[in-house]
Amino acid sequence: MRKLLTLFLGIFWGLSLQGQQSAQYTLHMLSPYYWNPGAAAIDQDLSLTASVRQQWGGLPGAPMSQFGLLQIPLPQFRAAFGAKFENDQLGAQRNSNLMLSYSFQLEMGENILGLGASAGFTQFGLDGSKLRTPGGAYQDILINHNDAILSAGALSGLAPTFDLGAYFHSEKWNFGLAVRNFTAATIKLSEFDLNTTRTVFFNAQTSFPLGTSFLLQPSIIVRTDLTQIQTDAALIIRYNGNIFGGASFRGYNSNSIDALGLIAGAKLNEKLSVAYAYDLILSPLREVSNGSHELRVYYRIQEGSSKGRKPKIIYNPRLL
Repeated sequence: MRKLLTLFLGIFWGLSLQGQQSAQYTLHMLSPYYWNPGAAAIDQDLSLTASVRQQWGGLPGAPMSQFGLLQIPLPQFRAAFGAKFENDQLGAQRNSNLMLSYSFQLEMGENILGLGASAGFTQFGLDGSKLRTPGGAYQDILINHNDAILSAGALSGLAPTFDLGAYFHSEKWNFGLAVRNFTAATIKLSEFDLNTTRTVFFNAQTSFPLGTSFLLQPSIIVRTDLTQIQTDAALIIRYNGNIFGGASFRGYNSNSIDALGLIAGAKLNEKLSVAYAYDLILSPLREVSNGSHELRVYYRIQEGSSKGRKPKIIYNPRLL
């Protein structure tokens, strides 16, 4: 197990010098604002969202991710405001970011096109005391990696980051395109520089009613850093708008197949809803992991009125 963890962290460490990847979430279709600033309050609800994910449970140093979202519609300005905090930890390293978003919402008949931008900061931290190198010397509290770059202590760096996104919302269709880490900023550390990775996201989702009680919602999301691609395809079935369940499949070929996600959720009342996903690992990591768990809680503070659109004004000459 220790050899596996050392190899796993070593591979990730080599990659992290070149780029920073976005955390993985199975319930992506429930929180489009997480990855696309154009989707901020696209449903015109004032809301809070919290999510936590434990990936590859049972594997020491496995990823643990959390995020929180605040979405505020501004119908009087045909816009929306959003705030996002995210924390992602993998072994000895931690990535955190805080972003503020503004989205202009262009009305297209009964539909809305959100054009958004986010600005904030991303922080990278590394606890060198948790790492081990093949040529290092470790005895009691002594930590010596015998590496000119790798520190035995804690490293931390901060850099500004920017996201852009466009998101189309209608009663039947939703799709969006976003770019995270648009400027691919460099985080300065005392021992080395970390170049964040520009990542492109594309999603599409539609809805098909089945009778009067069921709603079928297939969706897909594609993520790429223009070098590697990963996809998630999901199918959700909703019953009376209160209970839903489904599945998600991550991967598109023999090299990218990762997991089969089982999804369930419920609307507990008019304000609160919860969702849970369990990933069955399909990659070789299934030999050392007992799966991934993800929990999402959504709280609607205030429901939007007619999707935030003001009623049409009809001028009557008799009342002028």
